[in-house]
Amino acid sequence: MVGDRPLSSERGSEMKHVLNATLAVALTMVVAFAPSAAGAEPGSGGVGGTGGTWSPIFELAASPRVDGPPPAGATVSFVLDDGQPDGSVGIAEGSAAKQFLFFNQFSLLGVGNAQLEEIQVLFQSEPSVVVGAAIELVVWHDPDGDPSNGAVRLAQYDETIQAVDGATFSAYPLPEPLALPLGGELLIGVVPRFIVSGITPANTPAVIDTTTVLGRSWLAVWTGDPPAPVTLPPDQFLGLVDDVLPGTWLIRGFASPRATVEIPTLRGWGVLLLASLLAWLGWRRLGG
Repeated sequence: MVGDRPLSSERGSEMKHVLNATLAVALTMVVAFAPSAAGAEPGSGGVGGTGGTWSPIFELAASPRVDGPPPAGATVSFVLDDGQPDGSVGIAEGSAAKQFLFFNQFSLLGVGNAQLEEIQVLFQSEPSVVVGAAIELVVWHDPDGDPSNGAVRLAQYDETIQAVDGATFSAYPLPEPLALPLGGELLIGVVPRFIVSGITPANTPAVIDTTTVLGRSWLAVWTGDPPAPVTLPPDQFLGLVDDVLPGTWLIRGFASPRATVEIPTLRGWGVLLLASLLAWLGWRRLGG
């Protein structure tokens, strides 16, 4: 397993907490963020010019430990979570949902010459989070490990949710293996495109493990929907989910060694033939 080194907590942003706790099966927390360093108002701004405010929504409920087996041939596992889904997160604007991006940050240190083969994401059942719902997977390379100043997008994939039982990872084999750069950080994220911002009822599609806290799981929000293609940083808010609810997204990646091209060597008769050819070419030049 790679990519599990904790990051500094200094990247956290200031925030104000507004907590509404109940003794029901799930505990819901609403958190309003303070303005970001870029001067944007993360807690305000409308969808489609309608105004209003947005806030993260959290559903906390214990679930059995799950496991997503790596694909055949995968030797590198980008896994941060412990396999225990403890809740889920979404972004709400009033009583409606809002599209957002959630992603994990993995270290490429020591990975070497590898290619990403498969992405896995865990989802739990909700009225709007159903099998077949549209999502977008996005992969970036971040050379300096700081998503707030941008990252290089490597690929994005239009996919759908495959399982919502909270026990089976939706597995997405990539159409073509994705060559990974050497060094830096790998970012793998999900955009719940099935959400129609301002219309779809509030939901929490991002499943979280609250016992593993590494400072490597992020939330990103735009004034509108995440653009296509999705670029970092967003125009409204980017921050660690740890600033609100410490934990790690159940997003995983699996890679395999990249094949190297071997330079053919000449032996035996091949060397003699090459020597003869070079001698003949030299004789032709002298004779000419």
